[in-house]
Amino acid sequence: MKLKDFVFVLNSFKCNKNCPYCIAKMNNNYIENLNDEIKNLEKDILEYQSKNIKFEHFILSGNGETSLYDLKVLNKIKNIVEDSKIFDDYRIQTSGNLFLEDEKLELFENWIKEITVVSDNPS
Repeated sequence: MKLKDFVFVLNSFKCNKNCPYCIAKMNNNYIENLNDEIKNLEKDILEYQSKNIKFEHFILSGNGETSLYDLKVLNKIKNIVEDSKIFDDYRIQTSGNLFLEDEKLELFENWIKEITVVSDNPS
């Protein structure tokens, strides 16, 4: 069976912007900690693998700016997802910080599918 989207949202709020339309700051649904989030991701992926369930897209998102997480954490998530072989395509949602850090941009360059500018305010 193939499903459309698998969205993984990092719940620990991290953001260095102050966008007036941001709703992430209002979200108080934080999970235990980042390591638990990653363990839950691995568990879910293993369960889908065992049931032979695949997805068209994996979307990495965040309660804030995804690329502010440590490079090692992002690399671990990327490896878990790509090694699973249950996704046809990978995507990352970012407010643009990803383009300011060469190592992270290189890590996710194949995950960038679309760029939408919603504001030219750099704050």
